[in-house]
Amino acid sequence: MALHILVTVDGLGAYANDDTQLDHPVLEDMAIATAEGLLGLARGTLRTRA
Repeated sequence: MALHILVTVDGLGAYANDDTQLDHPVLEDMAIATAEGLLGLARGTLRTRA
Protein backbone atom coordinates (compact mmCIF):
# COMPACT_ATOMS: atom_id res chain seq x y z
CA MET A 1 0.00 0.00 0.00
CA ALA A 2 2.72 2.49 0.95
CA LEU A 3 4.67 1.61 -2.17
CA HIS A 4 1.66 2.40 -4.38
CA ILE A 5 1.31 5.82 -2.75
CA LEU A 6 5.04 6.55 -3.09
CA VAL A 7 5.06 5.53 -6.75
CA THR A 8 2.17 7.92 -7.40
CA VAL A 9 3.97 10.79 -5.67
CA ASP A 10 7.25 10.00 -7.42
CA GLY A 11 5.55 9.76 -10.80
CA LEU A 12 3.93 13.15 -10.38
CA GLY A 13 7.20 14.65 -9.12
CA ALA A 14 9.04 13.43 -12.21
CA TYR A 15 7.53 16.34 -14.13
CA ALA A 16 8.53 19.02 -11.59
CA ASN A 17 11.50 20.29 -13.63
CA ASP A 18 10.12 19.46 -17.05
CA ASP A 19 9.09 22.15 -19.52
CA THR A 20 5.89 20.25 -20.29
CA GLN A 21 2.95 21.58 -18.30
CA LEU A 22 0.60 18.91 -17.00
CA ASP A 23 -2.35 21.06 -16.00
CA HIS A 24 -5.30 18.76 -15.62
CA PRO A 25 -7.77 18.74 -12.71
CA VAL A 26 -7.31 15.00 -12.18
CA LEU A 27 -3.59 15.43 -11.55
CA GLU A 28 -4.04 18.07 -8.85
CA ASP A 29 -5.25 15.63 -6.21
CA MET A 30 -4.06 12.33 -7.66
CA ALA A 31 -1.67 11.50 -4.82
CA ILE A 32 -4.23 12.44 -2.17
CA ALA A 33 -7.05 10.53 -3.88
CA THR A 34 -4.80 7.48 -4.28
CA ALA A 35 -3.80 7.55 -0.61
CA GLU A 36 -7.39 8.00 0.58
CA GLY A 37 -8.58 5.11 -1.57
CA LEU A 38 -5.83 2.74 -0.50
CA LEU A 39 -6.17 3.66 3.16
CA GLY A 40 -9.97 3.33 3.10
CA LEU A 41 -10.51 6.96 4.10
CA ALA A 42 -13.51 9.04 3.13
CA ARG A 43 -12.97 11.34 0.16
CA GLY A 44 -11.57 14.70 1.28
CA THR A 45 -10.17 13.43 4.60
CA LEU A 46 -6.55 14.06 3.67
CA ARG A 47 -7.28 17.23 1.68
CA THR A 48 -8.61 18.96 4.80
CA ARG A 49 -5.44 17.98 6.67
CA ALA A 50 -2.94 18.67 3.88
